Amino acid sequence: MKKGMMKVVAVPAAALSLVLATGCATTQNMEQQRQMIEDNAVTADQAMRTAEQAQSTADQAQRMAREADSKAERALEENARLREMMQRMERTYEGSGAK
Repeated sequence: MKKGMMKVVAVPAAALSLVLATGCATTQNMEQQRQMIEDNAVTADQAMRTAEQAQSTADQAQRMAREADSKAERALEENARLREMMQRMERTYEGSGAK
């Protein structure tokens, strides 16, 4: 081989080495990006499940609050009915002249 031919072979080899190294770095970067996307998807799925559970819990709490409100309303109605009945009994008792 002549002295000049060595340079011709060395330059393409260096260029090839640079291309391969760049390709490997790009592949590694793409893999890292893919992993980040996958991790974000998993995190998003977990967040969605948590939100759905929170919504379910909120719905259940709202049902319980409506039930409690309904029971309180019935208790107030019953209390008013009993108060009215006691007042009638007192008027009847007072009207009969008994003391």
